[in-house]
Amino acid sequence: MTRSEDAFFPFFPSPSGAAMGLSLVLLLTGCGSTDPRAGAEASGPIENICKTQQDRRNQTDPEEQLDARAYGTAEELMSDSVAVGRVQIVPAPEDAVIEGIEKRIHEATVIASTPQDSPLADQIKIHTIPDNGTDETIDLLPGCEYVVFLYSDSGDDTYGLTSVTDGVFPVINGHEETSRSATFPLGNLGTDLGLDN
Repeated sequence: MTRSEDAFFPFFPSPSGAAMGLSLVLLLTGCGSTDPRAGAEASGPIENICKTQQDRRNQTDPEEQLDARAYGTAEELMSDSVAVGRVQIVPAPEDAVIEGIEKRIHEATVIASTPQDSPLADQIKIHTIPDNGTDETIDLLPGCEYVVFLYSDSGDDTYGLTSVTDGVFPVINGHEETSRSATFPLGNLGTDLGLDN
């Protein structure tokens, strides 16, 4: 190894050590299978990352959040949505400015959707406002699975979240976690989407 390589890899003195270090970094950052069907059976770092994000958001001080429309039932939320999808977020979201607002465009693989005539394709895009601690903002993590209530304002395969606080349910190992508001469970809707509830 040359002197410049020693400076670049001070903690990994050999090429094999550098490869092992990279593997460790990928493991710790949650990079793993992107196969959405593997999520229900798999348990590992990505599930821990998804659960940690949900736990942290559920502890946000309500005084720091802006007012957003509150829904009392899944049926009420569904009435303002074009579809409900069980999705897995694909790595590498894109940032864009839409109508003067900074947004993050997430690609997602649709695992299941409802109603039966749902307009959702196998791959969709979901636009969000990156999380800044308010009700209208959220970070959907790559590799994580969610049940999301969606609206469409574009006529293509790009959707928005009907409600960030009531309409985003993380899915950990095939089980629904609570939404931020924890107002209601998915109930039969979760069963329709293949969740073990």
